[in-house]
Amino acid sequence: MIKLAVEIDKKRTTIQFDDQGAIAIYRELKKIPVLTEDELLLYFKGREAQAIDYGQKIDKKVLKEADSLVTISVPWDIEGQILAQQMLNVWQDNALKTSGLFESQKIAANYFPVVENYQRELFEILATFGYENEKVKAKPAKAQHRWNKQVSEIPFYIDYNDSKGEVTWQKRNGFEGWCETETGNAVEQGRLDRIQCATNGKITCGSCG
Repeated sequence: MIKLAVEIDKKRTTIQFDDQGAIAIYRELKKIPVLTEDELLLYFKGREAQAIDYGQKIDKKVLKEADSLVTISVPWDIEGQILAQQMLNVWQDNALKTSGLFESQKIAANYFPVVENYQRELFEILATFGYENEKVKAKPAKAQHRWNKQVSEIPFYIDYNDSKGEVTWQKRNGFEGWCETETGNAVEQGRLDRIQCATNGKITCGSCG
């Protein structure tokens, strides 16, 4: 369990968690905050991280493309640039297109468990405040079961019970098209005046019956 102390005002949300550091979320970016020490700098567009850095200098060009800035001060036993590299690695592994604004770092094997544990805590806190740590999958479009102009331009093909046809759904309650049915060795063809789908799936038309 992570215990948080949170202060919220119009321009900034401040989060203190145990003795493990502090997070500040800036959603009003017209005035750039002044930093007095090295901190993690996370630039967010929507709910996804666009870039990450570590230091005191805020990148104005990157900030211009962001709509929120998150700064994180870390405890003395956590190396800031190594943590930034770990967070960047996980975001990129999770299909986010986050860029690193710092020189790439190599994480020592004996230090990895420490930085990974801290990164997991940070991600849990960020997720609590609405930030995503993996690519958000777009929801599939809902199937449409009603008539519209686009549907009226799409031909539908029928091949059922020795009857074949092509119809277009030109009106909300009407189809138009042609239909042919094979009777013995002869093929009868006629215009489709109406179409009806019965509960058993049988398709009939005005010409074919």
